[in-house]
Amino acid sequence: MNLRSSMRLFVAATLVVAFAAAGVASAQEKVVRIAMSGPITTFDPANHRSRINENVIRNVFDSLVTVTPAGDTVLEMAESVEQIDDTTWEFRIRDGIRFHNGDPLTAADVAFSFNRVVVEGAMDGQTSPRKALMGSLERVEEVDPSTVRFHLAAPESELRVLTSAVFMQVMPKDYFERVGIEEFVRNPVGAGPFRVVEADFQERIVLERFDDYWGGAPDLAGEPGPARLDRVVFLVVPDASARVAALRAGDIDIIQDVLADQIPVIESDTNVVLKQQQGTNPVFLAFTVTQPPFDDPRVRRAIAHAIDYDLLVDALFGGRADALYGLPYTWNSEVKHDGLEPLDYDPIAAMAMLRAAGSSNLAFTIDTISTWRLVAEAVAQMLQDVGVDAQVRIWDQAALTPAVQAGERQAMVFTWGNASGNPAWPQFPNASGTGYTHWDDAEFRELMQRAPGIVDRGEREAVFRRAYEIHHEQLPLITLLVPRAVEATSARVSGFEVHPGGRVNMHRVDIQPR
Repeated sequence: MNLRSSMRLFVAATLVVAFAAAGVASAQEKVVRIAMSGPITTFDPANHRSRINENVIRNVFDSLVTVTPAGDTVLEMAESVEQIDDTTWEFRIRDGIRFHNGDPLTAADVAFSFNRVVVEGAMDGQTSPRKALMGSLERVEEVDPSTVRFHLAAPESELRVLTSAVFMQVMPKDYFERVGIEEFVRNPVGAGPFRVVEADFQERIVLERFDDYWGGAPDLAGEPGPARLDRVVFLVVPDASARVAALRAGDIDIIQDVLADQIPVIESDTNVVLKQQQGTNPVFLAFTVTQPPFDDPRVRRAIAHAIDYDLLVDALFGGRADALYGLPYTWNSEVKHDGLEPLDYDPIAAMAMLRAAGSSNLAFTIDTISTWRLVAEAVAQMLQDVGVDAQVRIWDQAALTPAVQAGERQAMVFTWGNASGNPAWPQFPNASGTGYTHWDDAEFRELMQRAPGIVDRGEREAVFRRAYEIHHEQLPLITLLVPRAVEATSARVSGFEVHPGGRVNMHRVDIQPR
């Protein structure tokens, strides 16, 4: 037996053991098993920027505000929100919410949780990696046991304030301060629909229904109240083929990140159901514009016209993606710009533009990670078709990101999450500390810094649109497409909806007995 065969048998045996352990339940119990592509790293809602972490954490902790599968921002634990002045917003918290240990949830818990994120060094001497998601929020004040006030450094629209409230879940202040961070991560206590009963980060997380749950956001689909399920088991299954096989075998009930070539197999199986939703992770080709010839916008625009965006969508994603054609906004952006022309596929024009820019013999490397290898290779082939010697190199993300930030790479295919629909997202890959392109246009940066603080909606949108126009003219990065969120469930599962941000909300999910 060769090494490859041995490894396959080992992986299969390991999965059988894991699935068998996950399936131990009485005949009356309702248990849903979810395959994760990797392990979680923490139960601290303030100390991560991982959607895998978020999938588990959001079933254990609730927020003031949440986002529906349709992309709408709605109140969750907050009963109401009111603007006090240009930089102060007041949230009133619903009555009767309790943590898993029985303690009542109050404004002190809300203020504590958000201040751990927005105040420098407040997270046990460190600054939360989620601070960048909080806009201009500076601090949260406890007004009375049921009311908090958000104090901003600059005015923001109501949507931006509500979006900030989405990105942090509420923790129990007294319990956390009594036990400390290490014990809290070992034995987390939230106010969400499920409580943690078993946690092995590398293998599986087991959640159990919290019978005293307050009910959940009224505007979410389904009936409020405690969860329908008795338990939810998150299993780490890194291999995509193994996830599909386990779903079809009945060992797993929900899988995410379904690949295009797996879709026909899933659709042919009457025991499973394919689900999809528009995605929120634009994939782009970014250039280090401090390096010639990418310091010339004509070269960047020529490359944009050499890319067949529709072919990328059809060939690589089976039509389950949305082409962006170089436009700097997505379907869920708060601000759009219908006046911008999509960049059409025109290889003849691309070759002429390269000649005019003196780059007919252009050669460069596109760096990426394994997730986006096929996209990068397809783009490279399209560039080769117009005479560009484009090659692809695959990196680990931990090594690629700092190399790109240091300006050491030429171009990169990568993605950026924008579940909130923030119209400022084209700035983020170029901002200090991220530096995916090292592009610095003074007018663009000034507009992007000023726009979020403009209270008048029409004026704010006009400023964002002007920034879009500059980005579209300069093209420091070329937006390619947004893959749709494609997931699959057992046919026995009901009430499960694909979330555009990739979140798994199990509160109102149910499952039929076998």
